[in-house]
Formats: sequence, structure tokens, C-alpha cells
Amino acid sequence: MSAAEKFPELYTEEEAARRLLVSKATLTRERMAGRIHPIRISARIYRYSNQIIEEYIQQCRNVQDKLGNTGSVGVPTLKTGIEHGASLLLDGQSAHLLAQRIFKKPK
Repeated sequence: MSAAEKFPELYTEEEAARRLLVSKATLTRERMAGRIHPIRISARIYRYSNQIIEEYIQQCRNVQDKLGNTGSVGVPTLKTGIEHGASLLLDGQSAHLLAQRIFKKPK
């Protein structure tokens, strides 16, 4: 058995992020949240094998299947009755009161 057969190919964080089509910051955030489990080489060096990447992808698929949607994870979509991006029309007094509530100085 050769050395290549004994040890899996390991990817740096940049390479693993490219394989997952995410940024390095996203991969780091997922690692820190415990959703992906890399091999720790030293205090600041992590490596990812094909198996680790595939397990993470499968875990993400399972979460999407459980949620039953493809939008933001765990965030329900609110139905407001107006088109996406449309502004709420207010009369002058209602707009003034809303602005006062929004820009009110904290006590």
C-alpha cells in the first residue's frame, strides 16, 4: 500500500471553500458553529478531506429536506399582501408618526 492510499487528500480552508462554492469566511463561520468538523493540524491550521466535505454537504441537504423550502434556513416567509419591494403607502399624519417612532431618541 502506497502513502497516497493510506492518507486522504487534504484541502486547505481556501480550497475547501472553493469546493463548497462558499467564501472562506463562511467556511470559518460554519466550522466555529460546529456544523463542519475539519482536521486540526495546529492552533490555526485546519484541513478538510473529501469525506468531511461530503458529510457537510449531506448534512446541509438533510436540513433543507426537513425545512421543506429553499429560502433562508429556519426563517419563515411572511405574507404581507403587497408585492416584494413595494412601499407601504401612508397618509401624511401616519408617515409623520412612523418617522417619530423610528427616529426617536433613546431615553
